[in-house]
Order: sequence, then C-alpha cells, then structure tokens
Amino acid sequence: MRNRIASPSKRRRAFTLIELLVVIAIIAILAAILFPVFAQARAKARQTTCLSNLKELGLGESMYKQDYDESYSFWNWGNSADVHCGAPNAAGCGHFESVWFNGIYPYIKNFGIYECPSSNDESTLLQNGIWAWTHHADQVNLVPDFWNHVVSYGMSEPLESGGYCGGHACKDADTDREAESMLFADSNVGLTTCWRPNRADPKDPLHHYIISRVAYPNAPGNCWANGATCGAAQVDLGDYASQLNPNFTTFDQQARHQGGNNLVFCDGHAKFARDSATTWDLFWGDGSP
Repeated sequence: MRNRIASPSKRRRAFTLIELLVVIAIIAILAAILFPVFAQARAKARQTTCLSNLKELGLGESMYKQDYDESYSFWNWGNSADVHCGAPNAAGCGHFESVWFNGIYPYIKNFGIYECPSSNDESTLLQNGIWAWTHHADQVNLVPDFWNHVVSYGMSEPLESGGYCGGHACKDADTDREAESMLFADSNVGLTTCWRPNRADPKDPLHHYIISRVAYPNAPGNCWANGATCGAAQVDLGDYASQLNPNFTTFDQQARHQGGNNLVFCDGHAKFARDSATTWDLFWGDGSP
C-alpha cells in the first residue's frame, strides 16, 4: 500500500511571530479605545442613579408638604444645633426631628436613596466632621440608623432654615419661581448655604458667585480650611467669589458627574447642571432679597 501524502492545501500552517504581534497590537489598540468608553458609560450610569435618587427625594419632600400644610421641612440650625447652643442639653438644642433628611424619611424609607454612587466621601453622619454638631447621637431626635449611613445631598438652606420666610417654615406660596428654585442637589454638606443676589439688579456680582458645596462636592476634604487646596480664596465657609471663574477647568475634576452635578427643583423636575452654572441664582428662584 502506498503511503498517503497530505496535499499542500490541507497542510496546517501556524501563525508567525510577526502575525501574533500584529494581532496583539490590534487588541491593545482596541482596548485603549474601548476602556475609556466603558468608564464613561459606568460614570453615566452612576449619574443616572444619582438623578433618580434626587427625584425620589423631591417626591418625598412633596409628600411631606402635603402632610404639613404645604410647608417645606424646617430646621433652623442656628437655633437647634449643639455647636451654637453651647451645651447638648440646653433648651432648643439637638432638635433634628425635622432636618430635611430625617423629616422626609417616613416617605422614603430607604437609606440608600440618600447616597450618591459617585461621591468620594463615604463617611457616615457620625464620621463626617463637617456635621460637627451631630456628635451627640444619643441626645438628638434622628432616626437612629441615620448615624451609620451616608447623606450625599444637600437641601437649599433658604428653604430649610426659613431664613427668608420670617423665621418660620417656608411654604409653596413663598417660592414664586419653583421651576428655577433648587430644592436638593449633589453636595458635600447637607445644607447648601443661603445667600442670594438681587433679582432687580443685573449688575449684582452675586449673580456670578458659585454654590461651591453643590458645584464641587468632590473637592478635597481639607478644602474648607485651606483655600490654596481648592484653587481660590473663600468668601465664606464653603463659598467662593466670582474670581474663581478662570479655575473652572480645575474644578471640573471636583464635580461628581463629568464636570457637573445633579439637582432637583421645587416643582419636582430633576436635571444635570454644569458646575459653572450652579450660581447663587438657584437659591429660591432668585427671589427678592
């Protein structure tokens, strides 16, 4: 019997070293192109989750108002916080029962809604030094489990503290531009500060001031005490002057969602806003000061 000889067309041929290197190079190029796309998609998904969280918080506030005569959750930190009262047992101190995140919790009933997945600060209320007045956990009226959870958002302080409502809880009738008035937003503090420009004066420089707690919620932890770390001098605790504008490129890195942050407004709609657009005009629809 004659030996069968494989025909050249059926002979197996291995890859050469050059061909393997070419394939590896192509895979590396594709990975370099796709990995940033995957990272952006992941960041976008987190941004969407955050926006959904804020929408839920806005709905919780709406239900709260229905049960409390159209009044926003009201907590005046100047009268209720231990850090200002001087002693944890002093009259009027430690009343956290109506601070916004506690007041609307019966309508939310989910601690996870209060945490932004893109926040770089995962400290709980007890661990967060910025909430300096909350160190007496056994003496204040918070839902107990709140102390062990994260609050990544802040409420507009004019609405929370009643500062522009005669010292009492603000009502729907007090906000004349609900669609332009910030309610909750990404923030590295649970309250956003509360100064407003003069609506009647377009030259008021406060129109150009940035709500830094909202615009740059992922700023370094020592940003509060060290203006050099933040890139600009501070006007007040957590707020920067308009001369910060040239540093927007730097501060884009301190926003939570690709150069901006999420907000929900008094009328219930939620949206993304660039950090440079997060100005003091968002406080209560730039109402009359």
